[in-house]
Amino acid sequence: MLKKLKIHFYKKFEQYQHSYLRYFTITQVRKTMLEYTKTILQKVSFSRDLFSKELKKSFRWLKKEELLILQSWCIITFGHIYGDVINVVFNPINS
Repeated sequence: MLKKLKIHFYKKFEQYQHSYLRYFTITQVRKTMLEYTKTILQKVSFSRDLFSKELKKSFRWLKKEELLILQSWCIITFGHIYGDVINVVFNPINS
């Protein structure tokens, strides 16, 4: 009986550990993609067209919450240069 209980506990622990690691990995990848997007936008900020193109591409892999964070960051960082581009690109989110 005790052996069966230990086996059951071990299997539950493995399931929990696996789901936690998967969640942690996905969260890290998402954070990395947001940071990667910020890095790319900084590198292409010299060109209005490239900035707009890369900003639109970020919609492919970021979640809505992350896009809102990115929007705030873009307004703070590039709002004085590309405020109109940022508003046009993020308009569907704010609707």
